[in-house]
Amino acid sequence: MLKTKLTLLFSLCLFLFAKAQNGLVNWDHIYNENIRSVQFGLSGVALSSPVLMLKSRSRLELGFDDLGEIERDYSYRVVLCDADWTPSTVSELEYIEGFNGERIREFDYSVNTRVEYTHYRLEIPNNDLQLRYSGNYLLHVYEDDEDHTHILTRRFMVVEPLFQVSSQIVRPTRTDKIKSHHEIDFTVLHKNFELDIPNLDFKVA
Repeated sequence: MLKTKLTLLFSLCLFLFAKAQNGLVNWDHIYNENIRSVQFGLSGVALSSPVLMLKSRSRLELGFDDLGEIERDYSYRVVLCDADWTPSTVSELEYIEGFNGERIREFDYSVNTRVEYTHYRLEIPNNDLQLRYSGNYLLHVYEDDEDHTHILTRRFMVVEPLFQVSSQIVRPTRTDKIKSHHEIDFTVLHKNFELDIPNLDFKVA
């Protein structure tokens, strides 16, 4: 019985691994070895995290290099995700204003380099696409061919400060964690919001 369960578990792991390798995954991933130097963060802020304030004037900027001598047609999609980064069941007509699946139009060719490449650039939101909801999102870049070949995926977040959160770092209450961990106590002020079961209504990451 145990052997059967282990075999089934191993088979499931292989299936999920194969699916992740051959299909689209919901985390930061590069699918093509010719794609290099991927950077994704706030436009104009080097090494920033891809976190955007809802309805702000800030934008996220994606940049990447494609090694090769020819220009390729790349398009992108933005997918709303749940808290665990699985695609949401919400229709994209609700969380997107504009059009999904547009081409990446900004690119530059390398000049006087040993290896030829094309640098692609994309800003979100843009004239084609605006985001209506805060939440977790997945940016999917793919080649605009018959198979919609995957190129890369990147996670980003759109935040909306509806609550006031205060926090304080204190010594861990568990004695076995005192020398190795920190404890963060935080308070969430939820004025005008009714919370029946805080442990279910909130997800702390």
